[in-house]
Parts: sequence; C-alpha cells; structure tokens
Amino acid sequence: MRMAGTIWTNAAGATSIEYAFIASLIAMAAVGSTALAGNALGNTLTTASNQLDTAPALHAKS
Repeated sequence: MRMAGTIWTNAAGATSIEYAFIASLIAMAAVGSTALAGNALGNTLTTASNQLDTAPALHAKS
C-alpha cells in the first residue's frame, strides 16, 4: 500500500508525461504545417511552369 501512495504523490512522473505530450503536439503541428506548405509550394511551382509553357517566346527559334 505504501508503494501506491508513493506513485500517486510523485509529481515528477506526471510532469515528464505532460512535457512529452506537449512535445508530441508540437511535432504533429510541425509535420502538418510542413505538409500544407509543401502542397502549396508544389501548386505554385506547377502554375508557374504552366504559365511559362504557354508564354510567347521573346525571340524566334533558329
């Protein structure tokens, strides 16, 4: 019974679990925002490429 009381009153374990939870939330947010930024960048580069393909040439090809 004494061991159960020690576990419930030990705050160091709870604090480390809270920090691990916060770190995992930050990691998930970083991965999600990176994925969104990658998709947006890909769309932007695709649009630019398509516009360059359809743009008139500045000089005639020989």
